[in-house]
Amino acid sequence: MFKRQVKTEQIFPYPDVLSPEKKSTLENILDLTKKFFEEINDPDKNDEIAKIEPHLIKQLGELSVLGLQVPEEFGGLGMNNTQYGRMVELVGRHDLSLGITIGAHQSIGFKGILLFGNKEQKQRYLPDLAKGKKLAAYCLTEPGSGSDAGVPVQTENGTIEKMAAFFVEKRFEGVSCGPPERKMGIEASNTKEVFVDHVKVPA
Repeated sequence: MFKRQVKTEQIFPYPDVLSPEKKSTLENILDLTKKFFEEINDPDKNDEIAKIEPHLIKQLGELSVLGLQVPEEFGGLGMNNTQYGRMVELVGRHDLSLGITIGAHQSIGFKGILLFGNKEQKQRYLPDLAKGKKLAAYCLTEPGSGSDAGVPVQTENGTIEKMAAFFVEKRFEGVSCGPPERKMGIEASNTKEVFVDHVKVPA
């Protein structure tokens, strides 16, 4: 593809994506996180009880692992994709269930807020999400089918002709959940049906 020449400007940001400061930040959080996984977290217990206990989520929040790419102004670490990828590699090596939980929370759970949320929405949600006071989930409006996130949302005005998303909090009236799905592995990664019954979503 590169005619036997490596032109870094064409494959940016590899290989020099991390400044000395970013490398130092990554090494520090890796050390703290490694200690958490080796001394505190028990992946076998997590899968046995099929959940991640609240005290583990709290500690991950205190370590800032739940807000790796959240900007510092909103309480996160402001990591780039390379740093985030390195962290996910470490987490997955120790506990895949917890890795899926951490990844889903950030990569599909609140990613929409991070990329497309306005300042008010970011200020309202990201600090609590970064610290684990709230966990983000991702729901698709497609019961009985695959995972096509492009299925349009039905509104009173008809069908939106592009993908749409709404902030729906668990505390909203009309929101309820089914039991956790039983899976062949990664049992502690929570997957369940979410039911919405005449839920009012603020404008």
